[in-house]
Amino acid sequence: MDGLLLLIIVFLGVGVLAALKSGIFTAISGKVGAWRVHHVLHSSLSPAFYILLRDVTLPAPTGRTHIDDLVVSPYGIFVITVCRQSGLISGDEQQSEWTRTRRRSTQTFLSPLLQNRLNIRVLQTLLGLDESCFHSIVIFSGRARFSQKMPANVTQAGGLVPYIQVRNQKVIEHDDIRALAQKVEFSRLASTGAANAAHVASLKAARFPAGIFGNRRLKSAD
Repeated sequence: MDGLLLLIIVFLGVGVLAALKSGIFTAISGKVGAWRVHHVLHSSLSPAFYILLRDVTLPAPTGRTHIDDLVVSPYGIFVITVCRQSGLISGDEQQSEWTRTRRRSTQTFLSPLLQNRLNIRVLQTLLGLDESCFHSIVIFSGRARFSQKMPANVTQAGGLVPYIQVRNQKVIEHDDIRALAQKVEFSRLASTGAANAAHVASLKAARFPAGIFGNRRLKSAD
């Protein structure tokens, strides 16, 4: 009996350690992926024309919304969502939920394009700019593969800077970009683990205003 009890304890211990290891690895890989995206932006874009803001949490109709990276420039404001997903990704601009297939398991998650649409609406209200001044970008930082042709603004890290640099038509006066960036800085909320959890919970439970996502309930992409 003692041997059986010891075997059960060892088995449970191995399972707990494996779960912890998987969770820690996922968290670390997600942070590394987000850091790589920010590093690519920082090392590739001239600070004379592009102001970078990272981890921006702002008040929103749902309570708050989180923007991974924000690039303020004369060529528009680039609103970047970083998806820390891996596996086979499927989705398009019309779908409210996308799918990820990995190891024979399929999961759904909220369309990052729709999440970014909410981010842009919040920024429009805050900055008083037309929607044409914003560019939505979704970056998959993990080992993701796409099962279909994605919109041009959905890409992996290597496509981020070219997507930004090819947009060179001035839509904002150069003298205004610092003031716009400062307005975002003054409005941002503290970004903590609890705050991010509240953001995820609000996405899961909220009914978004008409014209953003419609009135259906959606799951979070996180």
